[in-house]
Amino acid sequence: MLMNPQDTGDIGELEASIALIKNGIRNAPIKDVYDTVLIEKGYRVEIKTSNIYQERNSKRPSNTYRFNFKKSQLKKDAFDYALCVGIDMNGLPEVFYMIPQKYLHERNHRVVCVLQNNDMCAQYGSNYSKLSYYNTYDKYSICRNNWDVLKLDRPAFMRKANYITKKLLNFKETEKKRIVKEFVNAAKHGKRREVTQAILDVCKKYNISRNTFNRVINGHVSYRGEWKHHVNGYSNYTKEENDKLIKEVKKLHKKGYTFKRMMEKLNLSNGKLSSLRDKAGITKRRKK
Repeated sequence: MLMNPQDTGDIGELEASIALIKNGIRNAPIKDVYDTVLIEKGYRVEIKTSNIYQERNSKRPSNTYRFNFKKSQLKKDAFDYALCVGIDMNGLPEVFYMIPQKYLHERNHRVVCVLQNNDMCAQYGSNYSKLSYYNTYDKYSICRNNWDVLKLDRPAFMRKANYITKKLLNFKETEKKRIVKEFVNAAKHGKRREVTQAILDVCKKYNISRNTFNRVINGHVSYRGEWKHHVNGYSNYTKEENDKLIKEVKKLHKKGYTFKRMMEKLNLSNGKLSSLRDKAGITKRRKK
């Protein structure tokens, strides 16, 4: 049974205060400031509460907590941490998230959505997980029930907040690189059959579609034709390999090979051959 927002907020504020005490953190409400407590170390903690979010005209919950912030709460140093309380269907606290305000400020978005668990299929149907290569349950795991962060002295407290903020902001790109690295390691030699099998294995492991896989590796990996990977924009061709290929391109050019025949002969992509041709100082032949 879902509760109205006012009841949810009151329960969350009470449960957050109790949870802080249980974890050895004394706290007190700040006068005339709603939903904010001052803990013994002098840190300002904003309490946010959410029950399981339910879409309009939907008969079932979405397996997601939605924590809403005001625009003023996204301003720099509006408070120190947000203590987000997830209330289950029975009105009991299920999970607590300690999210740095610095992250909210730099992200500049009023809503933080966190999956109740890492089963994305329960949220948007069986195909949803195939469309996304990461989930918010994993993303915010670094903040889940992380009470120790509120016990740190100010210097360590600030360093931890900066560390968590960086991890959250870079999470999406980090997940991309992890998938790219796994694919590259699985397709070491670049043979077409090996590459195809590596793609299938990665898609199966991360439960993503082929289109999602292509979207993830776009700009990181090129496997059409010769399959060579690129990480952070740098190709894995060595200088020696490039020099050798440039010599081959010059030699084939003198023999009268067309661009298309060079691609087939050297098993190179259009872009790679164009780059080598430019480095070799060869201009494209114009048709007479």
